[in-house]
Amino acid sequence: MTSKGYKVIAIDLPGHGKDTTHPATVGFADYVNKVTEVTQGLNANHHRAWVDCSR
Repeated sequence: MTSKGYKVIAIDLPGHGKDTTHPATVGFADYVNKVTEVTQGLNANHHRAWVDCSR
């Protein structure tokens, strides 16, 4: 995707990846807050496509 000019961002959500928050303490609002925090600085004039993949 980057070769086509797209910027790819992988967000380390609370309780996943390198985040040390215990998964049992994480709720949906925590995910929303993290995504909001990460995307605040992005240029809002660009179109975005969100893809979610879970294992």
